[in-house]
Amino acid sequence: MTGNDMGPGDPTVVVPPMTGLGETEVLGMLNVSRAVVSGGSESIVLDQIAREAAKVAHAGAARILLSGGRHGFRVASNYGIGEVWARRLDRMREEAEIGPAGIAVRHGVPIAIDDHRTHPMFRPWCEAALAAGFGAMLLVPMKVDDRCIGAMAILRAARGPWPRAQIDVLCLFAAHAASTIRIAQLVEGQARRLSALDRAVDGLRAQAHEHANRLQAVAGLLALGDVDAAMRFVDGLTAVYVMENDQITSRIEVRVVAGLLIAEGNIARQRGVTLELAEDSTLTHLPSRLSDADVVTILGNLIDNAVASILVLPQRERVVTVRICAGAEELLVEVSNPLPPGMSLDRERMFERGYTTKGGHAGLGLALVAQAVNAAFGVIDVVAGEAMTIRVAIPYD
Repeated sequence: MTGNDMGPGDPTVVVPPMTGLGETEVLGMLNVSRAVVSGGSESIVLDQIAREAAKVAHAGAARILLSGGRHGFRVASNYGIGEVWARRLDRMREEAEIGPAGIAVRHGVPIAIDDHRTHPMFRPWCEAALAAGFGAMLLVPMKVDDRCIGAMAILRAARGPWPRAQIDVLCLFAAHAASTIRIAQLVEGQARRLSALDRAVDGLRAQAHEHANRLQAVAGLLALGDVDAAMRFVDGLTAVYVMENDQITSRIEVRVVAGLLIAEGNIARQRGVTLELAEDSTLTHLPSRLSDADVVTILGNLIDNAVASILVLPQRERVVTVRICAGAEELLVEVSNPLPPGMSLDRERMFERGYTTKGGHAGLGLALVAQAVNAAFGVIDVVAGEAMTIRVAIPYD
């Protein structure tokens, strides 16, 4: 692809060769390499990469954007960009798909804007950049296995061509960022699969415990010689089992989700909590980006969090409602529960790893939910009043 493919007045498309590097570029490469091999968290490494990219661009700024979701791009790191302008850019993430970052991702090549004033097709971004004191921009795609997963935007105050050595290094930084994100995704995916397996084991354990109690009741009646009572007890259990399962399986056709709801219902019942499936729930298939393990992680942890939060309420008020609706464009999952008096919510932190309001908990469940939702390009909303509802929306392709 060349600049002529985009028409006159468009930004320069750069396919850089490796060239001689200056001291700033070499030092930046060393610092980024150290950050990557240090084994730190994804956010820490990406912040370091963004910081070094800004330094290479000389008093610039850098922003790492990940593709996907209803909002076009998800911000993974921000450096050197003022809070006011960052908020303005966040409001423009959806439009960014047709802006410079979107073009870089779609074509898989770096895009160099030497002077924001000369590119009217990027007016919304250029006006904001000029107002923030930036005159030039470089967009570098981040690739994993020849697939673009996002872009790194580097900004600087000075207008004019981007030096070849800077472009070389910033492309290398983008490759490091892509590798860091891919490794983090693999680690997080493994953690979610283990969490899903643990949850399945817990469900089987709860079912085994419940069945053992029922068998003991039948054995007791038979030991007393009351065969008719034992038969009535078994018939009643069978009727309840068929009714409860039919209510779920008739509306939820994805077997792993139906099985999870049945198991979670058994676990909740043993804790004195009623788990209800909303009458308008329906599910025929999952979004392609949502694996079986991740849907178990999302739904299971949301239910577990809701159940744990209402154990302080009187038993008649302990009701958790699950709503699962597959629309034309997205899968909607809602888990609602009464909000106990005096319970405070920190919407900004509740999905952070390690944050919890419940003693004895590791603060991992909702963090795993956030990871799984992000991996599926979904969004999470929290609505709180007399009740709390956590709503997850994941797009279908």
